[in-house]
Amino acid sequence: MSWPSGSVAWTTTTTTRPDPISGGSSPARSPLRTKRGSRSSCTAARRGDDTFAILAAEGVPERTVLHCFTGGVPEAERALEIGAYISFSGIVSFPKAPEVREAAARCPADRVLVETDAPFLAPVPLRGRPNSPAYVPLVGAALAQARGIAPEDVAAMTTANAVRAFGLDALVAR
Repeated sequence: MSWPSGSVAWTTTTTTRPDPISGGSSPARSPLRTKRGSRSSCTAARRGDDTFAILAAEGVPERTVLHCFTGGVPEAERALEIGAYISFSGIVSFPKAPEVREAAARCPADRVLVETDAPFLAPVPLRGRPNSPAYVPLVGAALAQARGIAPEDVAAMTTANAVRAFGLDALVAR
């Protein structure tokens, strides 16, 4: 499948860094300059200032998704100002992530996405286990709780947003 025109900015990059437990390497998130003309552009979600600086310097693609959002309301507001979608992972269910839940609660309905970031960041009650796309409903339920709406409403909202964000209209119409 080829990407539709109007590149998508993915906010995850995978590099490796030493893993202190095994001595091997493990995936890490780090800033990566975007490539002009590429179908997908990479920046980093974990370092908000770096992400926004890179997007300012390189230009914000027509469709931009902040994957695995870990910020609070100020970072969400910056993302929304540039027209980005904000994708929430299992972190929204973590007890020690109230700032992420507050951002999720205040994010406009037409800019919210949900994900698992598998195999990392499994949502509560499965935290600490390998994550799976099958856990999207748990992330959606945590997002629904943060927003004070029904999980079914989150499912409908995020499905419609994913169709728009990723240009899936033709696939949905089938």
